[in-house]
Amino acid sequence: MKQSDETGTETDSVFGFIAGVYAAAVLAPAVTILAAVGVSENPATLFFSFLGSVIVFAGFVGWQARQESVAVRLGRTKWIWLAVVAPFGYGVLMFVVIAAGLRGAAVGVSMAGMIAGMITGMGFAVAAQNRYARATLSGSEEYVRFTASAPKRDRRLVMWSIAVFVVVGLAGMVASVVADFELGEDLYLLLPISGGLLGATTTKTFAVTDAGFLTDQRVHKNLQSWDDFEGFSVREDAVILRRAGWSAFGLRDIRRDAADIEDVDELAEALERFLPRE
Repeated sequence: MKQSDETGTETDSVFGFIAGVYAAAVLAPAVTILAAVGVSENPATLFFSFLGSVIVFAGFVGWQARQESVAVRLGRTKWIWLAVVAPFGYGVLMFVVIAAGLRGAAVGVSMAGMIAGMITGMGFAVAAQNRYARATLSGSEEYVRFTASAPKRDRRLVMWSIAVFVVVGLAGMVASVVADFELGEDLYLLLPISGGLLGATTTKTFAVTDAGFLTDQRVHKNLQSWDDFEGFSVREDAVILRRAGWSAFGLRDIRRDAADIEDVDELAEALERFLPRE
């Protein structure tokens, strides 16, 4: 909810709440682990250290992040997705503790911190990018909007890759239980990766604007600067926007099925305003 404080500065209490929850999810487990290692594993001690740190981190960060300009600045940078990656540090810590032969509260808290941090980090990153897109697109001109999925060949390759990942991931989990295969416990990580691959090929809505190239998925709006691309090409089966910089096998490029686009020529004409045609 957009409001103004006593100084007239635009504030966003919803984003402040989201940022505060994320900060608490990432930082409170660290305080709890330190309390377990350095003070006591007494349940009461751990509970109050966790509760107190949640209140402090959520309140402080939430109050600072409620300024609308904070969300816009964070949403502008691609590094915002580190918010989802950072909690994996707890996963590394959990494996280190287990490898050292230790058990106790540190393991459970590390797992909880990783899961909670990833979930809230996703919401935090999406909320920041939504607010950046909304602020930047205000008053901008939209030239064309289209909805399309990935080309058929890409979808076919992704479906085969997902099938392999799911089979290997589940087999690893079974092997870890039945045959005490330690590496199998880590293969379950292939399961969320397969979900990410599927998301890259699903039908999405895009828009060519003078503010940048917009990917609009209703709950998530990602506005990318034209400087992030180096050109585009139109093929019989696909329209491809090439990312600037290195892209292994073109995996970072945006590839959409030409058959799904109502007027490919209109799209190409709009893209030529900002990018060279290859």
